[in-house]
Amino acid sequence: MKLVLGFISSDISGKIHGINNVLKGYYRDLGLILNNISEDSTVFNQILNDTTDITSQLRAIKALDRDLSKTTLYAPPGLIARYWPILLLVVQFGPSTTMNAWANRREIAQWLKLNFFDTALGFWNNWIVKPIWEMLSILRNDDTITIASKESLQSDLDSLKRMLEDFIKDYQLNISQGEVHSTVAKGDLTMMMSQYEDEIRTPFKSIVKGLLIRSMLIQVQKMKVDGAIAINGIDKLLKLQQLLFGVLSISPSFFILYQGNKALRNKSSRQADLASKRIDCLRSLNQIEKLVNREKPQDKLVGDGKLFVEIVNLTLLAKSVIPSKLRSEFYSDLNELAVTSLDESIGPATGVINRIWNMYSPYFRE
Repeated sequence: MKLVLGFISSDISGKIHGINNVLKGYYRDLGLILNNISEDSTVFNQILNDTTDITSQLRAIKALDRDLSKTTLYAPPGLIARYWPILLLVVQFGPSTTMNAWANRREIAQWLKLNFFDTALGFWNNWIVKPIWEMLSILRNDDTITIASKESLQSDLDSLKRMLEDFIKDYQLNISQGEVHSTVAKGDLTMMMSQYEDEIRTPFKSIVKGLLIRSMLIQVQKMKVDGAIAINGIDKLLKLQQLLFGVLSISPSFFILYQGNKALRNKSSRQADLASKRIDCLRSLNQIEKLVNREKPQDKLVGDGKLFVEIVNLTLLAKSVIPSKLRSEFYSDLNELAVTSLDESIGPATGVINRIWNMYSPYFRE
């Protein structure tokens, strides 16, 4: 295995070295064009070995075709060369694994159903649908989840009103029916309590006549109404708490659904791609600064060609990084950088590169 890995590493290193040599030649030709762009066409003849002779032109075309065919020497290896370890594992273990999977297909299907289908269905029904229906029932004021219904409270209140009306008629008290309803709604039984206090003074006589028992039963009914009102208030508080806990319990489920939907739509991959482009922009900008400052001694034509390629590369990478409102200014600064790096009489290119760093580096570091 070490021998195979060593051979692969040596082959990769050789191809990288060959690619660098080919690129160096292309950089030199590009630098030659850029430095002589305003002169006559002899520079193109120098690059293409072109003359007015037809035979020489044919030789130049053949040489160009021969140079292009060299790119196949550095092309990525074929599928077999790249994936031979996987193919070897498939050949070695594929038949036995397939036979075992077929023999245990029912157990595998049951396991998949239990761990994936049933789990997803239970999550959907118990943590999405059911909490939503419960919250909607609370918002609709559904009586099926209440402690005491409104009809029960109203019936007790109507019964208390009728009992007081009969009590007032029997005792011939000068109180209208509207006043009775108003005082009962407020929970005020003053009209009856004065009579009850008189009956307490002669309890045995009042018990024999049934007056005291009647007053006590009215008070029992009043206590029942008060209890129903208290239960109704508690029920409202419980509904409010149930709604609050329903929202809290369903929030993680919606978060899981949101993240799953986000993953399915590849938003995270797009964000990762954008972050990768920002890093590539920083690398390209750093390489441009090195080439402008001539930090590494190299052929000027090669350096100019590299610089032009890096500027074009940065232009393409920054399309999705630089805001559209600043994009035209960014391209203008890059064009100025390309011109000043070729013609030092215009001004130092370091000033332009510093301006680009100061102006646009925040967009590359988000």
